[in-house]
Amino acid sequence: MRTISDSGLPEGTAFSALSDARLLPDGRLLVANGAGSEILAFDPSGAIVKRVGRKGQGPGDFIGPLHLFSGLADSIVVADGGNLRWSIWDSQLSGNRTALMAQAQFPRPSWLHR
Repeated sequence: MRTISDSGLPEGTAFSALSDARLLPDGRLLVANGAGSEILAFDPSGAIVKRVGRKGQGPGDFIGPLHLFSGLADSIVVADGGNLRWSIWDSQLSGNRTALMAQAQFPRPSWLHR
């Protein structure tokens, strides 16, 4: 069990509308933060080490809710329901690529209707 407090977040970061979290094998915790349309990565001590994404439709942007999945070769797969696409990130949350949900070979999460 992990406890993360919003008091340790950078100034101006809202911590709400959390839609998913995933514990990685190296001890980092990824949190899908809907308030910022972003993925936050915390080290085992609870300190934020990386944040990716923002609200939008461009590469690396999200429109929540977001859901996190483990992919092949330690990749992270993010289901972005607002943009109807999948984003695939490496284990360090860099170098993402996207696939539209209607054209991707990933199954759709059951909560998506379109």
